[in-house]
Amino acid sequence: MATWLNWLVLLSPWVMVAIVCFGFYRLVMKAKAGRATAFVIGAFLQMMLPDPYAERTIEIVQDRKKEVIKQQGENSAPPEDEEASESRRD
Repeated sequence: MATWLNWLVLLSPWVMVAIVCFGFYRLVMKAKAGRATAFVIGAFLQMMLPDPYAERTIEIVQDRKKEVIKQQGENSAPPEDEEASESRRD
């Protein structure tokens, strides 16, 4: 009896890995078929799993927003008066 229990304990992690792999395989097959449930499960997993590069991603997004705001500020500068620009040319 103890040997069966030992085998069960030794094989249980591998059985869990096989079940998870099979589940993800089915999820991918459903996603390829265009099932909405696969996309919902994928979005849920994406929300719940941690993002290891969250801080770096936030910094990149903030830098890009600053660049866009800076470019918009330069592009939206008021046009100069023609008389003022002519007086500068002289």
